[in-house]
Amino acid sequence: MIRSILLLLSSLLLAAGCTPQSPEPRPAASVEVAAPAQAEGETHTLERNVVQTEMQLLTTVLENAVRGIGEGDVSHIGDELHQLDDAKHATEAAVEDGSYTLPRNSDQLSTFLAMDNAFHGQLEAMVHASSANDVPAMARAMGDTLNACHSCHALFRDP
Repeated sequence: MIRSILLLLSSLLLAAGCTPQSPEPRPAASVEVAAPAQAEGETHTLERNVVQTEMQLLTTVLENAVRGIGEGDVSHIGDELHQLDDAKHATEAAVEDGSYTLPRNSDQLSTFLAMDNAFHGQLEAMVHASSANDVPAMARAMGDTLNACHSCHALFRDP
């Protein structure tokens, strides 16, 4: 399993570093989400729940980290990760007040919150690697972070 993740991460890093001009990292706070196709005359507002918003922010930061690893500069990733803190608190509040219900195993709220706290603690290794601009440490921390994603998704995300 770990070997597969490292292979995937290596492939992503290779792809990120092989472009003649890598695109500028997207700011994590300005994530765009395309609205679904609409029939003529139909109005539809795209609504994302707090978890989707947090996951989209995280995805953007992780994409930027892969680019940074490929370019040899991860110094900006820590600032991007700190922007996730507000999203984390919004997720916790929505889960606790019932305005968001976990898609699966909603009766295991304490487990979800514990896993979420542990996951965000795991992100601290990426913050530390970023502050030192330590590319190898960022790659290791990112691999550990991606491993942590799977266990939460397996319990709480719809298949």
